[in-house]
Order: sequence, then structure tokens, then C-alpha cells
Amino acid sequence: MPLAKIAPDLFADLSPEARVQLGASAQTRHLTKGDHLFRCGQVAGHVFLLVSGAVRLYRETPEGKVAGLHIVMPGQLLGETELLEDSGHYSTSAEIMESARALMFPRAVFRLAMSAHPALMLNLLQLSARQVQQMRRDREQLLTLKASQRLGCFLMHLCAERDYAPERFPLPYTKSVLASGLGMEPETFSRALGQLKGMGVHLKGREVEMSDMEAMETRICQACSLSDNCAVRQYLREPEMAMRLVS
Repeated sequence: MPLAKIAPDLFADLSPEARVQLGASAQTRHLTKGDHLFRCGQVAGHVFLLVSGAVRLYRETPEGKVAGLHIVMPGQLLGETELLEDSGHYSTSAEIMESARALMFPRAVFRLAMSAHPALMLNLLQLSARQVQQMRRDREQLLTLKASQRLGCFLMHLCAERDYAPERFPLPYTKSVLASGLGMEPETFSRALGQLKGMGVHLKGREVEMSDMEAMETRICQACSLSDNCAVRQYLREPEMAMRLVS
């Protein structure tokens, strides 16, 4: 699959020749649940582009407790922080949560491509900034929102970011992966999902239905400290979205 189709926000501005050259340096890796792309402290020799599946970034305390940091979705990079820094070692571990396929680029080759193509560097910086903003949002919501509100907010963001019709759209990974990404135990996740039914949210297998966006905005967005500048609220208020919700 062409790089521009896997990660358009990262590679779309590169010439076809540059994309082919960079893609030729990559190796494909097929991984199963429980495998690791890399572990914290290992030499950061590669950067990875997730093609399918789900990967959890985490760190461990000296006592062995696991701190989940982020769930990586298809089309996103892993190891990009080490790509931009000169530490030489991965700062997190990357565990496969679902069977996955990833492209593995030599770090040195990718850095040369960034030097030769400033658009690639700019795109990478923009994507990294977006991820930092998301992690800040997640941390703040962990302190201020209930579990059901955090889950509902995630679903609204997923719907808006992928331009899904809220009446019915696919969940990109299993409920257990989603629960882990939100920092919830399975029991907490189930309770949160049950509470969202009162807002018109139903999860059937890997398919989500959201039938009352007005209730979700009232009970979730108005409780969020970040809602005034939230692009998702603006998206949901657009006339064409409103017409789609009514139809």
C-alpha cells in the first residue's frame, strides 16, 4: 500500500519519487497480541508506521507497575520522539494489543529523508504537536470527568476526526483495547458504557450508534474544561452535520 494512503497527513506533500524511495527502505513486520515493537531503553534504531492493528505505549515503574500512555492507531508513527531527539534509546515500550502490521524504517534513512524534504519534517512536527495536545487533554479529563464522560468524549472525537456519521460507525479496535487506552478497568468500562445508553449511545460488537448528540453535548461537553476551544463541538454544530443528524 502506498505511503500516502497509509498516512496522508505525513507523506502527502512528498513527491512520488521520494515516497517510493523511502518506502523501499522499509521492512514489513507482522505481529500478534503481546509482541513488542520495542521496549523502553533499547537502542532506537528504527521508526515504525502502523498499518493495521493497535499498539499501546507504556512505561514501567521500578516496582513493576505499568503506566499506560497512549494507544497508537493505524496511520500513526511509533518512535517519532526518538527520531527527533538524539537520546539514542526508546523512552517507552510498544506492546501489540491486536494483531498488527507495521512498516519498519531505519532511523538514519528516515532522518536523511527529513533533511532532504522539509515538508516531511514539518508534517512530523505538526503530528507530534497534535499528539501532545491529545495527551494533555487525556490527562486533564482524567482529573475532571467521570468515566462515562471520558468514553463519550472519545467517541465524539473519533466520529469527528474520521468524518463518520454518528448514527453508525465502526470502532477501530476492541473494547478491551479502548478500555486500556482510556485507563479503565474492564468493569469500569462496562459501567461507563451502560451509563452512556441514557445519552443514546449503543455499542454492538465493533459498531457504535450515537442517536442523541444534543444530550451528549449537554452532559459531556458542558462538564469539560476544554470545551470552549474544542474543535469537536464546532464540528458537531456545523449546519451540514446538524442536517445529517436530523435526517
